[in-house]
Amino acid sequence: MNAESPDFWSWALARWQGVAATELLELQDAHGVVILEVMFVAWLAQRQIMVNPAGLALMRDWTQAWINEVILPLRAVRRVWRTSGREGSLRQRLQGLELEAERALAGLYMETVDDLVDLVGGYCPGAPAETLRHNLAQALESVGLSDSSAVLKRLENHLAA
Repeated sequence: MNAESPDFWSWALARWQGVAATELLELQDAHGVVILEVMFVAWLAQRQIMVNPAGLALMRDWTQAWINEVILPLRAVRRVWRTSGREGSLRQRLQGLELEAERALAGLYMETVDDLVDLVGGYCPGAPAETLRHNLAQALESVGLSDSSAVLKRLENHLAA
């Protein structure tokens, strides 16, 4: 990886703002997409790394237990507390834990980069926009969104460089 490029976590946080965050959460809730995974494949596209089904499977092998056993339970409790009116320092601490769990997930994704490059035979020269579209389409298809042109366009708008 290029040492001058921003790390993935910083890149993801920069895109997680305002309307983008709201729309990304809607996509996550409506389609069961792991938004940090989608952000990661977009970040990879900017570095000319394409993903394929084998690469997505590898990423999920590294991350699925963390998502299922840490992130999703934290998110579920936070949502219950939001709707039940539980406010204050405990909810804020829970939000902090969820953010730290997401940051750890970003680290797990980063651990797969070299293996992903090996799976596609190296870096893929080409237009970043084409690689972005390819990576996002692969990620959406892998969760059963084969007819996802509207979702794909929304993601491209939020995650392009």
